[in-house]
Amino acid sequence: VTALGLNEGFVGAMTPRWLLTAVAVALAPIVRAVTPNNRVTAISPASFTVDHATVVTLTASVLNVGDKASFLPDCSTGTPTTPVDTGSATFTLTGVGTYKLCFQMSGQSDSVEQTGITVTALASTATETFSSITPSGISASTTTSISFFPTPAAGDKAEFVLSGTACPGIPGTDISSGSADFLISTVGTYELCLYTIGGGNIVKQTTVTLTVAAGTSPTLITALLPTSIPAGAATSIRLTGHVPGGLADFVLLGIPCSTVTPSTSLTAS
Repeated sequence: VTALGLNEGFVGAMTPRWLLTAVAVALAPIVRAVTPNNRVTAISPASFTVDHATVVTLTASVLNVGDKASFLPDCSTGTPTTPVDTGSATFTLTGVGTYKLCFQMSGQSDSVEQTGITVTALASTATETFSSITPSGISASTTTSISFFPTPAAGDKAEFVLSGTACPGIPGTDISSGSADFLISTVGTYELCLYTIGGGNIVKQTTVTLTVAAGTSPTLITALLPTSIPAGAATSIRLTGHVPGGLADFVLLGIPCSTVTPSTSLTAS
């Protein structure tokens, strides 16, 4: 009041009430709402692949129509643009690295970094990660160890799917040791679905395929004669039930047949 040239005596005796109210309003401090830095407390997933549209779910104390978010290296360099009032939204990042979640509350024009909330953008898994697999052909319904070349990285997972079939999700077989056991029951040609920790997405490999053929029945041979032979002496053995052209070999009891490949030809008799 004094700043306006009105002394206390003059105010008390001469100043109308409306003027006093106007002066009080003019001198009152203006308080503007700002976006808090803890509105969003968690996101899922916390990593995804570059150049791949990904749905991100936000956990927040409250979300309102008009709330927006963006992932940026620095929240001071841009303004959030993606509506997130429903609790989830689709984001696409174009460069590998770590991004901060920048949030803007409805009605505001700021860009506020949400404390502790970041996302990691990963490079895409290559379609030619492997040059070969061994063996490239297996028998159906027979558990077989398959090796991958070059050696996979830690955390790599793989699964085989019938040719032309989409990869169903993150594979469940860890191949980071360089090999793993696979059991496939359906005959056909299979493609390899690969998931890498460094890539973050699931990609079919274009350089390798696996052929699954009908397996040899474990009850094909019903009898053999003789049942004992002298060591070190070549002996003819009759196998009942065998198919001419087949291959067979004997291994010591307790040694799995998967450790050898039969090489002795069976002839008609």
